[in-house]
Amino acid sequence: MSVSGLFTKIYRDIINDQVNLVRLPDVVVRLRKTLSEQDVTIDLVARVIQTDVGASAYLLNIANSPAYRSRVKASDIQSAIRMMGIPTFSNLIMAYAVKSLVNSNNPITLKYLKSHWQKSAYRAAIASAIAKMTDRVDPGKALLAGLLQDVGALPILTRLQADQLDRLTAEDVELALATYAGKVGVVLAEKWELDEDFSAVIKNARNLAYDGGDKTDLVDVVSIARLLSHIGESGVTWPRLEDTPCLMKFGENGLTMETSLALLKQAQDDINEIRRVLSA
Repeated sequence: MSVSGLFTKIYRDIINDQVNLVRLPDVVVRLRKTLSEQDVTIDLVARVIQTDVGASAYLLNIANSPAYRSRVKASDIQSAIRMMGIPTFSNLIMAYAVKSLVNSNNPITLKYLKSHWQKSAYRAAIASAIAKMTDRVDPGKALLAGLLQDVGALPILTRLQADQLDRLTAEDVELALATYAGKVGVVLAEKWELDEDFSAVIKNARNLAYDGGDKTDLVDVVSIARLLSHIGESGVTWPRLEDTPCLMKFGENGLTMETSLALLKQAQDDINEIRRVLSA
């Protein structure tokens, strides 16, 4: 079977429900149910999260990182939620859910999954830093959106067999993911019942012509982060401002390659720290 035929078959199997799509961890499902109820309290949210040791440790690590920590260290989940707020914690538990999908008993598959996660974590860190500069997009939401933008790649990579991955080049895989990850991501967004703004980020992952209005929105922030994450790679060219609404809306004169480099330098400490805690 050709490379194109292989990935087309995987894509069709996924959208036709012939494979079991990755499920959200139980702690995320329970937390969503809790947050949908009335009279939600910090203690109630904490009790749900504490049922998952891995999630608790991951979220405490993020809460106590320089990127989020206040003057007082969070000693437990309750104090971390109190310090960061329930909406931010809700986004971070979903980030934990996506990271938990980076898992395979096959070393070749795991290598590809980890590589994908590192790229997503870098994009998410940049998106969070950019959101802080806009005053219009919540940084925690931008972080999660950065992780979700290419989430459709995960079930595709997991579906590939070891011998298939072994004979594919990195270029083959990247080209196939560019073609199908967004489409599978849309299916996942529906299965997971993601908010519409996260679905819009996934749908427009490679759509630089997207224009949601005069003001910078979540799709714009993550699209800019995607562009910035590729700076320094071989053969990267910067798109024309007039063809790229997200760049035109950023700042008074738009975001050029030169101003992008300055922006990355300005936010480098934040980006490095968020990237570190996401990958911990």
